[in-house]
Amino acid sequence: MGKNKTFCICAALLCIAVLTISCICGCGGLDNHSTVSQSDVSDTDVTPTDAIFVPEVHIEGIELPEEFGSGLYNAQAAFWLINEVRDREGLPPFETGDEALEKAASTRLYEIAEDFSHTRPDGRDNKTALEENDVKYLSCGENLAEGQYTAEQVVYDWLNSPTHREIILDSKFTHASIICGSDQDGKGYWVLLAYEAEIEE
Repeated sequence: MGKNKTFCICAALLCIAVLTISCICGCGGLDNHSTVSQSDVSDTDVTPTDAIFVPEVHIEGIELPEEFGSGLYNAQAAFWLINEVRDREGLPPFETGDEALEKAASTRLYEIAEDFSHTRPDGRDNKTALEENDVKYLSCGENLAEGQYTAEQVVYDWLNSPTHREIILDSKFTHASIICGSDQDGKGYWVLLAYEAEIEE
């Protein structure tokens, strides 16, 4: 395994908080950059001290708009890329703007900076973060990533991991949230939560 680690769980959610909205706040040494996640690592491995070096990783056939710049710690850019990939596969885009989902993703961001795992620090399943925030879902999923700097890098790694790719391209999931942040050494953390909404009667 390399230093970039991505893990995913097919139980859960996406309204792009992966695990990111443009804001910066500090909590436990983590900078939250934006809200809008195990594969064998790609050739884009970097170390936390390589902050100046940003690997040039691109998703074939998709060009990141100039408005996102380099996509550095940019969850909105990651959300845009994922919806472009879904469109290419004939799937509808993930819906965003679910504040409850964004709160759940933000919670998970700080938790994985403490303990990088799909299991929460207190031992509970990650989907309980959705339940605590009253997210109503039929099924949900979580993608995590650690060590990636840019939106293209993290989405590239997720797409090259079958389990992460499955969550991104799950036709049942309608809402998503992505949030990202970095620690004091510049090491990136990313969370994507997606879910299948309950049908209102």
